[in-house]
Amino acid sequence: MSIKLSALMLIALTASNSWAEVYKCTNAQGQLLFTDIPCGSTEGRKTPPPKPKVAVPPVLSAPVEKLQSLIKRFTDGSTTEKPLPSNCDGRTRCSEMSSCEEATYFNNNCTNTEMDGDHDGVPCESQWCQ
Repeated sequence: MSIKLSALMLIALTASNSWAEVYKCTNAQGQLLFTDIPCGSTEGRKTPPPKPKVAVPPVLSAPVEKLQSLIKRFTDGSTTEKPLPSNCDGRTRCSEMSSCEEATYFNNNCTNTEMDGDHDGVPCESQWCQ
């Protein structure tokens, strides 16, 4: 019993040394900080290093220009291709399609299509969408 009591007293005595003052401060940005250094004191504080600047990748204009030309082509009526069907008419296979655009439309908008065997989002890769 005395060993347990001695161990408990040893723990209690060493734990009491770990108490310290805690200060509740507000920094210049208005953020709340808890520290062991009095508010307004610069003693013992380190200035954080500046954050590194993130390099911005160059703008890729070619894909944007290609998309803009496609949008323009389909919105101003200058396309010579036949328009895509406005609804699903039951066709589900590549052999029933007449273009990559038509196969893509059916693959993305109609159910039970069998045109994307490898499930990569590109239908009829061996016939229309090469």
